[in-house]
Amino acid sequence: MTVSNICIVGPGAIGGMMAAKMINAGFNVSALVQPARVDTMTANGITLHDDGEFLHAAPRVAAAASEFGQQDLVVVTVKETALKDVAADISPLLGQDTQVVQITNGIPWWFFDAFDGPLQGIRLDSVDRDGLVSEHFDLTRHIGGVINCGVHFGMTLAEPLTMDWL
Repeated sequence: MTVSNICIVGPGAIGGMMAAKMINAGFNVSALVQPARVDTMTANGITLHDDGEFLHAAPRVAAAASEFGQQDLVVVTVKETALKDVAADISPLLGQDTQVVQITNGIPWWFFDAFDGPLQGIRLDSVDRDGLVSEHFDLTRHIGGVINCGVHFGMTLAEPLTMDWL
């Protein structure tokens, strides 16, 4: 599978760093953001300060996934507790072969699916109350991940999005 179109869902510190790196590597990256961030991010893009080097990137930005169409790869970088807010909204990004990578800073709702024994199949209600998240994520196309890097994120709605990769 060739990956050229990537959508970052929730480009905060981690997602913004990934978007900047991917754009500078030549990928076509879109960013699905909260409505209040669309204008600022469209106007200013993302600037990543990485070990004395500044990487600037300008992803295509929208608050609705329907503006992007199907992607080759969707990278979900929202916190586990915010998944319920985006799960139903990302379906326009998903084609038959779209892979979904979830980069998380917490234990995902599906953590126990592959375990043998008494915990197998247990869903974490604190993350997926009432099954609203798992209803919208097909785990056969889902790749889980944990990231361990320091990124300082700074932005107000009147300023560009800037990050320092620590």
